[in-house]
Amino acid sequence: MDAIFQWGLDFIIMVQQIDTPLLDSFFRAITSLGDELFYLILFPFLLWCVDFYLGIRVGIIFLLSVYLNSGLKEIFQQPRPFDILPEIQKVHAYGYGFPSGHAQSSLVVWGSITYWEKQIWIRNLSLLLILLIGFSRIYLGVHFPTDILGGWLFGGLILGLSYFIILKIKLDFIQKNMIFKIIGITLFPVILLQIQSSPDIISSVAALTGVGYGLLS
Repeated sequence: MDAIFQWGLDFIIMVQQIDTPLLDSFFRAITSLGDELFYLILFPFLLWCVDFYLGIRVGIIFLLSVYLNSGLKEIFQQPRPFDILPEIQKVHAYGYGFPSGHAQSSLVVWGSITYWEKQIWIRNLSLLLILLIGFSRIYLGVHFPTDILGGWLFGGLILGLSYFIILKIKLDFIQKNMIFKIIGITLFPVILLQIQSSPDIISSVAALTGVGYGLLS
């Protein structure tokens, strides 16, 4: 066994020594805050209840993050902890482990929210959620610590690149021109699916495309 995997398993076993039914329930709830379903609820809330542009930007970055995470998993093809030691698994998970999608998405989403919403309490809450979601994946036995660190690393890179590339787009111009909305919402997912089209990618792109078309109304 690779030494890094053995170290990761030892770390998970050490963490799980503190497990209780209450902690199990707590971290299952925390990890659900990193599920795609939660984000699909969060984005409409940001769009209509907080700030339209914020919701659009966070949604675009999240879509790219999900897409790139799936590609990175296919490149690295690293096992999950329970592939080696099944008894440490506490929740369902599938696919390759590195980098962690939950860790990457939480950093991308909450990091981008923090960038525009600069209140101290939002920054503190975002940091807490990023750390707790990452730790929950280790506690629940579905990711090695290195998976989490990798997710944070790639999430940070995506967030930084997105600021210089995507977020410079004049969203007010796009919003006022229906033709640009339709072309963007239709062609962008098609282009992504031409590059790679795993089941995870198809479901994520389809769901977020539906959200995009909802914005046309």
